[in-house]
Amino acid sequence: MTSFIKKSDDKILIDVWKSLIEFYNNIDEEKITKKVPIGYQINIYDESKIYPDFIETLKEYFNANKYHQSLSFFEIKNPGWGKHLDSTNTGDVFTGSCIWPIKNCSSENITKWYEHTKGKLFKKDNGSYMNFSDDSVFTLMDSTSIDGPTIIRTDVPHEVNSPDKTRVIASWKLGSTKNISWNEICDLYR
Repeated sequence: MTSFIKKSDDKILIDVWKSLIEFYNNIDEEKITKKVPIGYQINIYDESKIYPDFIETLKEYFNANKYHQSLSFFEIKNPGWGKHLDSTNTGDVFTGSCIWPIKNCSSENITKWYEHTKGKLFKKDNGSYMNFSDDSVFTLMDSTSIDGPTIIRTDVPHEVNSPDKTRVIASWKLGSTKNISWNEICDLYR
């Protein structure tokens, strides 16, 4: 089974992509963002905030009333992020994420997925990622370049590179493994 779903032919996600780029270009002026060490986070469930239309569009498209979701802009510095799982602050693992390239993205930026065959998984600090012990062993399963809207699997080990400049992506988390499986995501959005 593939670890990603290319959505470059999806009109809604293409239109949102343009809005995400514009939003990021003015991100320091936005009142709904929170600066974090790896980029920016947006709490899409704060009813006291007024959100841009594209956030409401994504909430509807990805059924945010049913599955806990979030929006982040990640600034991935050279050399990239090593093998990890995406997780919530409470330790739940996100099943998948829709990714849009925002800045400094090219065909040289590769996301790879692995099978974890040996070693331990652990949560480091209060971060949003699960990491692997130094003795871990992995087998490459899949890889792709994110060149447009792409739904990726985040509940298995994966890594991203950023060989030249800090690259920026937008990431819409699609729910945790407690409430949606990768197979269900594939059925819904393929």
